[in-house]
Amino acid sequence: MIRSETLEELRELNLELFGETGEGNTRLSSSNPPFDISKPNIHDSKKDFLSERTTVETVLRHARGIVNLLTVPLDKTPEQHKQLIHSLAGPISAHALVSRNKKRIDSPSDLILSNLANDGFFFNSVLVIFDLIAAYEQRLEELEDQEKQFWNISHRAPNYYARTIALRFAKHFGRKKNVRPTFGTSSDGNHPSTEYGRALERVFEILEIRADVRKSAEWAISQLDEENWDPSHNPKRILLGNGEGTPSRIEGMKRITEALLEQKKVR
Repeated sequence: MIRSETLEELRELNLELFGETGEGNTRLSSSNPPFDISKPNIHDSKKDFLSERTTVETVLRHARGIVNLLTVPLDKTPEQHKQLIHSLAGPISAHALVSRNKKRIDSPSDLILSNLANDGFFFNSVLVIFDLIAAYEQRLEELEDQEKQFWNISHRAPNYYARTIALRFAKHFGRKKNVRPTFGTSSDGNHPSTEYGRALERVFEILEIRADVRKSAEWAISQLDEENWDPSHNPKRILLGNGEGTPSRIEGMKRITEALLEQKKVR
């Protein structure tokens, strides 16, 4: 449970940096911090660690497989693939809509699922899968870093949480500012001299993280790539087009997948 004081301080910092509190625009998100501050799960045994990593890798493989089947022509021409998608999209969306309309809306989850069905289940389900892939990819990155720091050495590094927070905040900072975070120290003392560095120092203070800000920040920055600060490299934004007209949903999904596969290594 996040302390209200911690949540308020993080929102104040977010407001200073980005002009918004980061509360979200729904009642469901009003109690969330501006970025993920949860402590990563450090497993008690290597067996538990390997079990989770295998599960995450398996989910990713199957999710990518679904996306590839639906959006990337393999043995068909683009026109044949388009016809296939058209023949699938209608019945799948209609079935989901009929099924949802038979059920009462008794919870926020019911409302979300109803909205997905009413807005076109086939297309929205693919978007959900993209979000699922992104979430599981992030978890896999954290697990791989855990492996380097914990399971391939004889002792546990004390700064894992600091590094995790530094990386999450670097991605948050990059998305909001549309710039690559940087770190430096002032000439009149060993204090951060860049906006990201000073902000991360405050984040560490708010979360009571006792670790070297410089080392954590430099490691976090080294893990970033362009899509973390340049919206044009975000595969999902391709749906919005490039000023030459909005692509159709089918073409949009194909272009999203192609961009995703180009930017992300298949593990």
